[in-house]
Amino acid sequence: MRIDKVHIESFKNLKDFTVDLDERQVTNIFIGKNGAGKSNFIEALVIIFRDLDLKTVTNEFSYEMDYYCNGHSIHVESNSKTKKQVFFVNGKKITKKAFYEKWHQDNSYLPAHVFAYYSGPSNRLEKHFFKHQKQFYNALLNGQDQVLRPLFYARMIHSNFVLLAFFSFYDSESLGFLKEYLDIEAVESILFVLKKPTWDKKGPYEKSEFWGARGVVRLFLDELYRLSLAPIKEMAMYEEGFISTRYEVTYLFLKDQNALMQLAEHYGNNVEFFKFLESTYLSDLIKEIRIKVRKTDGTVITFNELSEGEQQLLTVLGLLKFTKSKESIFFLDEPDTHLNPAWKFDYLSLIRRVVGETGNSQIFISTHDPIVIGGLPKEAVTIFEQYEHVTTTHQPEVDPKGLGVSGLLTKLFDLPTTLDKETQRQLDRKRQLTYKKERSEEEEEELIKLTKELEQLGFSQSTRDPLYEKFIEKLFSRPEYQNRELSKSEIFDMDFLISEILDEVLEEEKS
Repeated sequence: MRIDKVHIESFKNLKDFTVDLDERQVTNIFIGKNGAGKSNFIEALVIIFRDLDLKTVTNEFSYEMDYYCNGHSIHVESNSKTKKQVFFVNGKKITKKAFYEKWHQDNSYLPAHVFAYYSGPSNRLEKHFFKHQKQFYNALLNGQDQVLRPLFYARMIHSNFVLLAFFSFYDSESLGFLKEYLDIEAVESILFVLKKPTWDKKGPYEKSEFWGARGVVRLFLDELYRLSLAPIKEMAMYEEGFISTRYEVTYLFLKDQNALMQLAEHYGNNVEFFKFLESTYLSDLIKEIRIKVRKTDGTVITFNELSEGEQQLLTVLGLLKFTKSKESIFFLDEPDTHLNPAWKFDYLSLIRRVVGETGNSQIFISTHDPIVIGGLPKEAVTIFEQYEHVTTTHQPEVDPKGLGVSGLLTKLFDLPTTLDKETQRQLDRKRQLTYKKERSEEEEEELIKLTKELEQLGFSQSTRDPLYEKFIEKLFSRPEYQNRELSKSEIFDMDFLISEILDEVLEEEKS
């Protein structure tokens, strides 16, 4: 699955917006200032695939999109005003009926899964998944077995399900990741706290263990109940914000990892087991899951004691692993927010380890952190910019790979310097005074003071390279260089100024 080119007529700050992505890249990174349109573009793509899967015309905006899926080249046009859609497959126009003939099959013209994750508190992305979640929920209540739904929004609770799925079937790669990054060696015990759902059945069902649950969820709960040690049913008080709420709950306790594996063996693989765990949660039956894990040093902690960053990393990589054989799309909006610098550095390499260099999935990530993109070619990065209320995109002029954090901040994130403002001001002032032809007594004292202060910060007083000295002297004599707070166009002009001065210095050396 690869998105190639998208044109959006008008959605939020995306006006007559076109982006041409490098479809060869498994991972596409979006960078740019706040408000430039990165998150809006991700939201627009989610809306497009939501409506394509629901077989409806997108009302929010008109668009055209080119993408590749299951070996087919596909072009879709959708008009929000006329409510008409046009479909082309491998250059040939086809009917809407023909487009959906293979819907939800292995050779479909649509991705098998569209996943999204957003690290912020807003539900702007999550709300576009509600219709698919409702369909899945209704099917479960009617006793229908469902595959992992096509549109899936990742929540923090899914990290619990991923962890249990990883330990349910032996997988050296997954268990190695848990040890290396989360320091988790084994599951000690699991307590499922089930609650009376909002849809509970009245009459004879009301007093049953699972309040009238049926179908595939009931079968799962029956097996969980059978393997549980001393199930308990009672009324429990939960603090939710400023309100205390009483729930009718059932406690089902799995005493160890062997009991977990016995529960999971009925489902064949960790993907199916994950699906049934999540299905029970969506059926409004799970209040919480208390998992105790053993760390590599032997200590036992509850899984919820892990940081939000650790749980988020587990969720994203788990979902990638479960669907890597399918044609899928992942939208990760600022997923690195809760990660420490070491994990940010490894983030993309971890993704590549899971999906491979030429996997079937395409991953879109928006970020503000240069550490994340440090090892990428320029073709994998899209810079979003907004000028006079018009959003445009372009690729970097140079590869991020090899630039280092300082180079990335100045070359791709448009920072004039990687120093703090006060240190940069002192450094500029010192150079101005150094190359000034005549200095007053006060300026001499200021220069001595600045030199001492900067030496303490690791800045040497001079360089042995006479060409460099001459270059700096001429640069600081130009009035254009006195302003360090430069716009992007001014930075571009400054590059020409530097080239001009360099040519001037070299010519003087020749003569």
